Parts: sequence; C-alpha cells; structure tokens
Amino acid sequence: MKILLAKLPRPWIVDEKKDDGYTALHLAALNNHVEVAEQLVLHGKANMDLQNVNLQTALHLAVERQHTQIVRLLVREGANLNVADKDGDTPLHEALRHHTLSQLRQLQDVQDVGKLLMGLGTQGSDKKSSASIACFLAGNGADLTLKNKKGQTPLDLCPDPNLCKTLTKCHKDKQSGEMDMGPNQNNQNANVTSTLDECLVCSDAKRDMLFQPCGHVTCCSLCGPRVKKCLICRESVNNRIKIEECLVCSDKKSTVLFKPCGHMCACESCSQIMKKCVMCRSQIELMVPLAVCSGGLGTISEVKADVEEEPKPSTSEAAQNQGPLMNNGGRDTNNSNDIQKLQQQLQDIKEQVSREETFLAEGGFEARPKVNIGEKRRDRSVDTLIKLMSIVTMCPVCLDRLKNMIFLCGHGLCQMCGDQMTECPICRKAVEKRILLLLFLFPAPTDVTHVLDAKYSVMDDRRMNRSGCSETQRAVDGTTRILRIFSREMGSNTTEKALSLLRYLPRVCLANIRPSPGSKSCKKRGRAQHGGDKHGAGNKGSGQRQNFMRLGYETGNNPFYLRFPHEPYYKGHHLRREYPPLSMRELLRMIELNRIDATKPVDLVSIMNSGLFKFLPDQRQYGVQLTDDGCDVFNVKVNIEVQWANELVIAAIERAGGIITTAYFDTHSLQAMTNTRKFFERGIPIPRRMMPPPDAIEYYSDPANRGYLADPEKISEERLALAQKYGYELPKIEEDRDYEMLMERKDPRQIFYGLHPGWVVNLKDKMILKPQNEELQRYYAKVSNYNAMRFGPDTLFKHLRSIIVTSKMAKSKFEYVKTFETEEKLLPNCWIVVRLDGKAFHRFSAKHDFTKPNDERALSLMNKAASVVMNEFKDITLSYGQSDEYSFVLRKDTILYNRRGPKIMTYINSLFSSSYVYHWGHYFTTKLKYPPAFDARVVLYPTDENLRDYLSWRQADCHINNLYNTTFWALVLKGGLTNAEAEKRLSGTLSSDKNEILFSEFDTNYNDEPFLYKKGTILVRKRIRHPKNGKTCVVVLPLHEDLIQDAFWERHSEILAVKTAGSYEWPESRPLPPLVLSQLRIDVKDRDEEIVAVEETV
Repeated sequence: MKILLAKLPRPWIVDEKKDDGYTALHLAALNNHVEVAEQLVLHGKANMDLQNVNLQTALHLAVERQHTQIVRLLVREGANLNVADKDGDTPLHEALRHHTLSQLRQLQDVQDVGKLLMGLGTQGSDKKSSASIACFLAGNGADLTLKNKKGQTPLDLCPDPNLCKTLTKCHKDKQSGEMDMGPNQNNQNANVTSTLDECLVCSDAKRDMLFQPCGHVTCCSLCGPRVKKCLICRESVNNRIKIEECLVCSDKKSTVLFKPCGHMCACESCSQIMKKCVMCRSQIELMVPLAVCSGGLGTISEVKADVEEEPKPSTSEAAQNQGPLMNNGGRDTNNSNDIQKLQQQLQDIKEQVSREETFLAEGGFEARPKVNIGEKRRDRSVDTLIKLMSIVTMCPVCLDRLKNMIFLCGHGLCQMCGDQMTECPICRKAVEKRILLLLFLFPAPTDVTHVLDAKYSVMDDRRMNRSGCSETQRAVDGTTRILRIFSREMGSNTTEKALSLLRYLPRVCLANIRPSPGSKSCKKRGRAQHGGDKHGAGNKGSGQRQNFMRLGYETGNNPFYLRFPHEPYYKGHHLRREYPPLSMRELLRMIELNRIDATKPVDLVSIMNSGLFKFLPDQRQYGVQLTDDGCDVFNVKVNIEVQWANELVIAAIERAGGIITTAYFDTHSLQAMTNTRKFFERGIPIPRRMMPPPDAIEYYSDPANRGYLADPEKISEERLALAQKYGYELPKIEEDRDYEMLMERKDPRQIFYGLHPGWVVNLKDKMILKPQNEELQRYYAKVSNYNAMRFGPDTLFKHLRSIIVTSKMAKSKFEYVKTFETEEKLLPNCWIVVRLDGKAFHRFSAKHDFTKPNDERALSLMNKAASVVMNEFKDITLSYGQSDEYSFVLRKDTILYNRRGPKIMTYINSLFSSSYVYHWGHYFTTKLKYPPAFDARVVLYPTDENLRDYLSWRQADCHINNLYNTTFWALVLKGGLTNAEAEKRLSGTLSSDKNEILFSEFDTNYNDEPFLYKKGTILVRKRIRHPKNGKTCVVVLPLHEDLIQDAFWERHSEILAVKTAGSYEWPESRPLPPLVLSQLRIDVKDRDEEIVAVEETV
C-alpha cells in the first residue's frame, strides 16, 4: 500500500468513491485494516470526513464495528467527531447505542479514566468496549448536546447513570484542560486567529481584501477602497483584489498567496499540488499563508527563507512540540512519555532504512551510477514530464494501457479496448476504421545516460536514413536499441521483460515496409534500348489508331499491362441542365447579413436580390443547387425553394424547424425571376411556368427529394423517416408561431409568391392589374405552354384593355395605424369554447310574453340559431344550450381565422344573433319588438377532462336554475304569492325542500318534467337515414341526455377523438325533430333552403 501511494500518479484517487459512496478509508475502517487505514491517512492524505450514501464517515463505521485502533487513529489525526449521518447520529450516538451490560461491568473495573482517554483500556477484555469508545470520544471533544432526528442526545441513549456521569466528567476534563491552558499556546493561537481575521478599520467584518504589490491583508472589502497605504508596511496600494473562493475545489476560501505573481486563488489543501498559478500560469516560487499576509508570526521574507532552507527540527524538539491531535486542532501534551517512545521507535526505523540504503550503495545489489545534484534535478524534471505524458496518453476506458489505436473521429484507446468498441466512447460516433500507432515506448529514464541513449537513438535513425539502408535493417536496429535501453533500465530478468515488450510491437513484414522518403530516386523514362523516338513504347500498331480499350497483347506494344484513362460520355453534354452550387454556409451568411429575410419564404428571386449569387439562364443554368457544406452549423428556421438538394441538406433544414421544396422552372420563368424589375417594366403579363420535362418528372415528384409535385402525406412520412435516420427530433410545425409562413407554397404554375399568371405589375403607379374578361381568365387557366402566350399586338391590346385595377399598394400616410392592431392568437392544441349569454333577457322575455317557467318556442329558436352556426362552422364539434345561453366547442386543431380569438368570437356571436332574429317569425306569432343582445367570451381548455368538467358544470347549473324557476313560478302563478314573497320563501331552501313544495302543495313531480328543461340541449353531428329516399345524411342532431356520466361520452366517442360523424339510429316510434327535418328539406314550417346535407350516400 505504501508503494502504491508513493507511485500514485493522481493523488485524488485516494478519495474516489464507489457507487455506494464508500472510499478506501471507509472499507479499511469497516474491515479493521489498521495498517491500510494508517497508510491512507498518513501517506495518502485521505479525507477522513467524506461521507457515503448514508452520510456515514469512516469514524461512524469504526465505532459501529467497535474497531478501537481505527477509532484511535482517526481521532488522533483530527477527524471530525460531530458529523451526523442520515439519521442525525454522531459517532458518540453510535457508540452508546451498542454498549451492553457486560461492557458496563468492564467499565466499572477500569478505575483510571486516563486509560479510557488515551488507550481505551488494555488490549484484553475491554478492547471492544463501546462504552470505552464513548468515553474516549467525549474526552477528545465530542459534543454531548447534539440531537439526532428523533430529538435524542447521546446521554439520552445511555441507560446507566454511572456511564452518564463518566461521560460528563470526561467532557468537563477536556474543557477544563483547555481553560487551564490560559496564556499557553492554545489560547494564544485562538486570540491571534481572531485578531488576524478582524478588519483593522471597522473591526466588524473579516479581512477579505488583498493589497498589491505588498501582498498584505488588513481590512475588509468595504473598507479597502478608503485605504491608500498598507496598514502594516505603509507601502502605497496600487491594486485591491477581493479574496474569493478557491478556483480548484470551490469549497473553501483562498488562503495561500503565490509569489512572484501575487495571486491568491487557492486554498491550503489545493495549493499543495500546484506548480503553476491557475490564473496566470506562471511558475510558483513561494507560497505564503493567509496568516502571514495578515501580519501573523513571521513576515513574507522570513517565510521565503524558511521555504528555501527548510531546516528540519531535531528529534527532541519534535517530541516536545508534538502530541496527539485533538478534535479542535490542538495538541495534547499530557502524554509526552508515550510520544517519546513512539518517536524513538520511528527513529530506529529510519536508522534501519538508512543502513539498508548504505548497503545498496556499497554494492549489495546493482547500484546505479552516481550523479551530481544538477543531474538529479534534470532527471526529476524528465520523470515529471514523462509521468504527465503517460497520464495524457492513457486509455480512457481501462486506465491501465496507453493509447495505441486512433479512430477517424480523432479519439484514441488502447488496442485491447479499441477492438471491442463499435462506437467511440467519447463522441458516440460509429467506428468506421481503426488505425494502429507505431509507438516505441520505454520506461522513463532515471539518469543522464538513458537520456543520452534516447538522444543518440534518434541520431542513429537520421544517420541510417541518410545512408539508405533497408527498412528491415532500420526496424531491427531500432527494436534492438529499445531492448537495450529497456534491459538497462529494468536490471535483472530482462529477457522475459524484453520479450513481453516485443509482443506489443507491430510485426515487421512486407506489408508495412516502405522506402524512406528520399532514399530512392524516381527513375525517369529515357530513350529506347536501340535509340529512336519511341521512348520504350514500341512500334506503332492498332493501338495508336483505335478508340476503344485494347483487349489483350499486341505486337510492338510494351509493357503488356497498360493503364487506360477513363473518359466520361460527353455526347449531348452541352444540352444538359446545370445547377450552380450554393452552400448552406453561404446561405447562412446571407441571412446573418440581412441580405435574405428568413421571416419570409425564400426562393430564387430572394437569392438573386441578395447580390451575392450569380445565375445565368442563357448558359443552360436552371436554378440553384443547395450543397451540404455548412449543414452542421445551419440553425435558421427558413421556408426555402431550390431546384436541387441532397439528403443532408434536407435533414439540416428540417432539423432547424424549416421547410424545403425542390421545384422546376423553365427558361422563360427563370429569365423573369433573374431580373424582376426589368421584367415588370416590360409591361407584359406574368407567364405560367411549364411542367418539368420527362427526365425530371421522377425527381420533382419524389417525396424523398421534397418535390413540389409529390404527395403531401408521403412527404410527412419521409420527414419522419429522415428524422429517425439521423437521430433528431422533428419540430412540430403546426405549433410554430410562423406556421403560416412555413406552409406558404406556390402553385405548380406560379412563378412569384402572391402574383398569379396573367397579372401585370405597374411599378410606376404602384398597381396590380388583373384580367377581367372571362375568356382571358379561361385562357390563363388552360394554357400550359409559354409559346402559346406569344400572342400578337391585337391580342395584347385586347388583354391590356380588359384588365382592371384590383388592388392599389397602400401609400397613405395614415397607414401607420395598422401597427396598433393585435392578433391575440389563441394557444394551440386547446379546446376553444365560445359561450354566448343573453343580455337582459329577463326584460326581453317579459316584453314578448314568454311562457313561464319554460317557453318551448324560445328554446327551439335558440336551438335553431345554434344549428345555423354549426352548419356554417364545420370545426364546431358540439354545442350545449340552456335557457338564454349557448356554448360552442371548436376542435383542438382548428385553424379557423388563424385561431384569432376576437374574430372567432365576434363572427359566431353575430351569426347567432342574426339567425335568432331571422327565424323569429317561424316560432312566434307576435312581431319582434326589439332585437336581442348576446355577450360572448372565449375560454380555452387544454385537456379533455377540463372540457367535460365545463360542460358538466353548465348542465348542473341548468338543473339548479330550472328547479328554482319551476318552484318560483308555481308559487306565483298557482300559489298566489307575489314575486318578493316567493323569493323570500325560497331563500335558503335546498333542492329537497323545493321538490317537497312542488309535490305537497301543487301535486307536481319534478322528475316528470321534460329533459329539455332539466338537461338542456346538446347539438352534435350524426349520420342518420333519410326517411324518404333512404340515403344517409350528416345533420346537426339535438339530444337531451345526461352528459355528466361516462355513458354519454362512450356512446359518442367521436366527439373527443375529433373524428367524422358517427351513425345514429333514430327510433321509428318517435318522429324526427323539426330541427332535423328542416335540414333534410322536408316540408316543415321552418325550412332551411340554404342548408344542404354535408354528405349523402346510398
């Protein structure tokens, strides 16, 4: 263990935790491995206060298992005695929980409390006494007043009063010992520490301001700006730096000043492993503690001298100054005799080690040549460099072998781990190829001789390369030199170790032997053997006159194996369509420079107007080809139309949330798009673009290419398949706020966005002219060839004379008022409920003599107006009405009026009100005295459960109001009470009371009331059979059912599933309602001539 800790390249591995939080010290304390724990604490500098998943420290485990030697070691080395675990128990709690009656008897036999404190009794009967451990902890500073999560102190867990007295006595002896020290070192250190932390100016806050260049800390950050000269050395302050937390661990405050840079950026524990400043990367020559910077013992110059000289204290001084380490950081000097014995034993061990070293130096074993101090320092730097290189080049998987295999992604592993990997463990890319590295690695040289051997080996390589010796000889010589160095380094038994190293070296064979660069000169072909001008090519033959590759040996041709160049097929190359490339990186640059507006659809016109792309239709160029250069950095959401794109480009644009379309344009369309201003100034109509030629139809109708002639449903499937192939999440375009822009498309015959074929753009008058003549409209709708549009002057004059001004581009100065309008879009994927409620309908019903308590005519009129609204808006899946109100439910995915709430609400309200007025005469004989008024509101419900609760609330409200109105008007009309008297009688009554009044006084059973009054009206779309012709028709059907229960939603599951209307079998015993008959155009009083069934089938 000592050797492992001494050779450990990474010191923090000592405190590495397992999955359960156990460190090496936890395991040593748990299993009573005293020597291992001692090595970890003394040489490994293990953190004794680390906690596992149960928040237990190593001291908790040692106390729980009653390992007294581990407990004594941890307490002596300064472990925290008051750390609580997950239950709030300290080590003292654990010690008192496990003591027994036999241990109590052992405690009574021990008369000397000092034995409990220093040695836990003898090594015999009481070595596992938990009571002894408890007294030992209390005597070393454990708190007796700490409570666990159950509110218990350590004394509450102790059932024996004698043990409680002993613990209290041990604790008091500890406190009195500290108080008796008075002017001794302990109190002096405490007073000095508190004085050094106090600000010299305000005396309230702690010092946290570092002055430069002197490096003193004298005041807090609030008083620092007012100090002009250092309060210790009186030197002028040029810079003030606030002392922050440690940059390495971020747990403690920075307490060490680095010289000569003057930075204080690390705590005491982290600074021990630093060689350079973590802020400026400069070499650290001196480390000054915070106490010295605050004016404590010694000065900065004295500390520097101490660091340079490093005098070792004598054994007697060490024995006098050292003692058992207490929990508060002090030393207990009461047991100096025991400490002197330990020091004597330590001195004997050191003398024995020095004798062994002398024996080795005199030749007991093979000794290495002695070198001077300069060579030792140089060797030490070489060792450090090679150790750092070994850490960097270590395999990240096994952490044992060095990297000698590299993947194409740039990451590396050792060969044994790399052969088992199918994907890189660092970047998760698939391993396509493995590359072995030819690394001649040997142990780090420890003296100058080995460094020179390595240096001369490089010189020998250069010498052999210049001499032109064979590759095999160089490889063998290089391997021999490595074995020689390796043998010299490893000493005895070098043969086996050399052979083990040779097994890791790549094999030397013909496959990996290559001439060194420059060792051979390239032989140039000269004249033939017998002179002449053929240069070894032989005499002329058929091969010089044929235009196809030779089939075999031909006389006069030398050599026999010939390489013939492969030339492509150039026939008709001048007629092929060309697509100039545009990289995605260049497109991104255009968008970032605002040359292209990404908030609008991008096509060839936008790209040409950017001025950064040249396009020549006269040279057989048919558009732009978007290449995949820069697809990995493209992150702009854009709706783009190009002429050619590959799979990587499509994936990059759709991954960013955009839309790409590949479209074909003929030559005349491209000329119009290349220079739009010149085209519009000619004053000719916009032509229709032609369809793709036969050889391009397949590409532009393929959904994988996002062709503009492909099926949209298949394009959606290809989008999902491409996202799964490249492993990205496909954005939901329908929920995007730029949904309209992304879904904007051109007609297959359209050239410009927003401009249709046949229109004429007048740039001078800012006008758009459209054809008015029906013949010309049919002409543009049917023409499919641009050549057919080349009409004569008469036809052109007729065309221009027949066009009219349809829209004028707004140039008014008052146009700015449009900016005050707000869209107020509703949230997506939510049920939209528009609720209409009658305004002052009590007065309206009184003016028009409505029947009390319920007027069937008024309710039928409300249902009629609601059915008109549902037939107008197909996105309404359900409506519910009662009394003077109606609620309309629009489906979640509706895009009606682009989900603008005010527009949806006002249109439904106005159509409902106008239908109410229009159909008034079909239900009432009296004339309408004044039109009714309805107020409206829009409410969003995100889930189906919320929607059902809303409708259940309205139906429950219908039942409550109808029961009250029925009872109220019964008391007024039949009971002879006034309105005020009836209202007073019903005040504070329950539903059962109202039912009792109706049944006992008026012989009315409320349960016999029609469902129309009690449950209201539910309007749904259903498919029913026509009573005359037998066809099935989709109509708005009124239902009077209980929608609070689940049975209604199970029968009409298509409502929440947003599916087509389901079939409904109307009972033959009952006639169809007039509302349905009017929709079927059957003779009724209120016949809807304007309504036609949505779907009719045989």
